[in-house]
Amino acid sequence: MTDVVEPARRWRPSLLLRGYARLLVLLRWPVVLGWLAAAAASVVYLPAVGQGGSDLEQLVSAGNPAVASEVRSYARFGFPLLSRVAVVQRRADGLPQEVQRRAVERARAVSDGTDTAAGPIRAAVPVTNTLGLFPGSAEDGTTIVTLLFTDPDVSFADQVAAAQRFVAGHYDAADAVVGITGSVPARVEQTRIVQSSVPVLEVITIAAVFLIVAIAFRSPVASLLALVVAAVATLLTLHVGGALALRLGVPVPQETQPLLVALLLGVVTDYVVFYLSAARGRLAAGDSRLAAARHATARFTPIIATAGATAAAGTGALVVAGAPTFRAFGPGMALAILIGVVVALTLVPALLAILGPAAFWSPLRRRTAAEPLPAPPAADGGPGCSPGAGSRCRCCCASPRWPSPRCRCGTCASACRSSRRCRPATRPAPPRPPRRPGSPTASCPRPSCSSRATASPAGPRSSPGCSRPCPASPASPRSSAPAPKVCPTASASSRPATAAPPAS
Repeated sequence: MTDVVEPARRWRPSLLLRGYARLLVLLRWPVVLGWLAAAAASVVYLPAVGQGGSDLEQLVSAGNPAVASEVRSYARFGFPLLSRVAVVQRRADGLPQEVQRRAVERARAVSDGTDTAAGPIRAAVPVTNTLGLFPGSAEDGTTIVTLLFTDPDVSFADQVAAAQRFVAGHYDAADAVVGITGSVPARVEQTRIVQSSVPVLEVITIAAVFLIVAIAFRSPVASLLALVVAAVATLLTLHVGGALALRLGVPVPQETQPLLVALLLGVVTDYVVFYLSAARGRLAAGDSRLAAARHATARFTPIIATAGATAAAGTGALVVAGAPTFRAFGPGMALAILIGVVVALTLVPALLAILGPAAFWSPLRRRTAAEPLPAPPAADGGPGCSPGAGSRCRCCCASPRWPSPRCRCGTCASACRSSRRCRPATRPAPPRPPRRPGSPTASCPRPSCSSRATASPAGPRSSPGCSRPCPASPASPRSSAPAPKVCPTASASSRPATAAPPAS
């Protein structure tokens, strides 16, 4: 005894989801144009992330003990007691006395305020290894390190720029300047290296996303659609986030841009793949581009909205972290995810409703002239695919797991949702059972008993060439029914059967 497997109930969207999907598909052109205009306006009128500063120093709160100590030293002495920028002079055979004297005079002029060309540099202190004044020095009179002190509100990049201008205006070739050193110049150089590598990394990431989506859907148009949506979300996030950071006073340095771009590329591409998969399945089932877009919108909008809200809540929870760096990254990442979700929920269905099957176009999928066309629909529910009323069914029966009321393929009412190319079902013919004597064949059909049936003395009447015995006449006295006469051969079946000669 075999178990009867009931087909799964088909998913049906709620009234709210159907209304949202219909409205979004109806307003597809205004939605697309509105998002493009919003992205362009944000680039023109809003500041980008990091324009308020270009280093991670902004992530340090004003109440930090080290910052508070520098502020108190600046209030008492007129400049902070900690220097992070220094100018190094060195000559292996020893610096001349004139060079050492000019270094001291130059530092005194900056500290006294008589040198007005120093800019934000408030003081300079030269430290030399002459006469063993520097502890641990194995040389004498070969090196001078001039410590530069700036105001505490000067950014790292401005401190390095001021030190470079100071060296260019106060030193010459005889001073043997090696360069500028310190923690601040190292941080600025690190930022420069990172920023110079960001375009290359972004190009590599975009190329990887393009290839992955193109291979998954076998269409470059699908990859371009995903990248366009990600680009719109990235532009809005960088500029809207920068404007909110300036208005609310939340520091968002430029070093966070690569993180936000990578986050948006991954999140938005993931949501686009959901919609593309659903739309491709409905298009393969024979739906129109608008019906496929409505189905994809109603089917995956709750899933994407829930996933986006969960991810935004998880990243936003970083605001309660103990480290100021994590607290600063949390709101920016949450805002990026929310903007990406809103863009994906509205822009992707609108683009799918406009493009339709063109979103899955591929030059590798074009039909050649020698390729046969699909077989016409079978009238008796055979292997062909018979479309329903008002639909264009081009699919083939692959599995009864995805029933479709618009398409009946063979004996199972199903549609091939996984196939991107419609072909008639090519099922192997089942093996023929051995023919039993008396079974009908192509050359010997099973006609109805006619009035020309001949009487047989051994049994009921039978028609010429008919293997099925005719029912006995009620007036016939005989009741025995011997084995029916088998079908004659093709050559014999063409000649009419004659009655047996009467017995002598």
